[in-house]
Amino acid sequence: MQFHWYGFIVGLATLIGFLLAEKKALSIGISERFFSLGFFWTLVGGIIGARSWHVWTDFYLYRDNLLDIFYVWQGGLSILGAIFGGFIGLYLFLFFSKKLIKKNLFLDSVVFGLPVAQSIGRVANAINQELYGLPTDLPWKIFIPFEKRLAGFEEFSHFHPLFLYEGLMVMIGWLILVFFETNKRWQLGSGKFFLWYLMYYGIIRFFLDFLRIDRSSVYFGLGVNQWSILCIELFLTYFWLRKNNQVLDSCKCNLEKKNV
Repeated sequence: MQFHWYGFIVGLATLIGFLLAEKKALSIGISERFFSLGFFWTLVGGIIGARSWHVWTDFYLYRDNLLDIFYVWQGGLSILGAIFGGFIGLYLFLFFSKKLIKKNLFLDSVVFGLPVAQSIGRVANAINQELYGLPTDLPWKIFIPFEKRLAGFEEFSHFHPLFLYEGLMVMIGWLILVFFETNKRWQLGSGKFFLWYLMYYGIIRFFLDFLRIDRSSVYFGLGVNQWSILCIELFLTYFWLRKNNQVLDSCKCNLEKKNV
């Protein structure tokens, strides 16, 4: 039986992310059973979304053998698709469980495990020698064997460790979240931890994609992922501003009541 390091590391990343998110959930009053069920459907949606997004943006890898689409353990998962699919899975779970009121709390708890899971998951990319960037001569360049080099780049031997860049940046994002959470002066408010991280990660991915060696179809200088990120960022900005307006309206109402 062949051991697949990629699957093992992704599983380990998921477990650690779950434990961190569960710890946060229990601390804010979400029951262990409710969180476990929600996380399960988040995971199901995340896996489906991650694979679907990857296949959609890199379909040329599978058009000659469609069965390869189902060989998830061989690699090929999009974190953008995972986040989007996971959110849909969680939202549907909360909707059908009739506990939509806990949506913001649940999302805020999940986001305290997500960046750590992402960072560990990038180790799987390193082992698979995938998700590397354009050729470079920088001191921290990585060597990619000839058989792992993409067509058109066979003459190059060293490339940007794109997985390392992203892993470090998402861990910085996690540390910022912990800082916000532990300093009352910088509290973001219910649901805003999740929104903030998605906006932060979107910005990271948008710029890192310029270094990708395997960018999907490019339109007007931007890849499909980058155009998708721009659309998502616009929606997130709208929801962020909407939440801020709701807070301001609530504060105004409280002041008016005190003045009466």
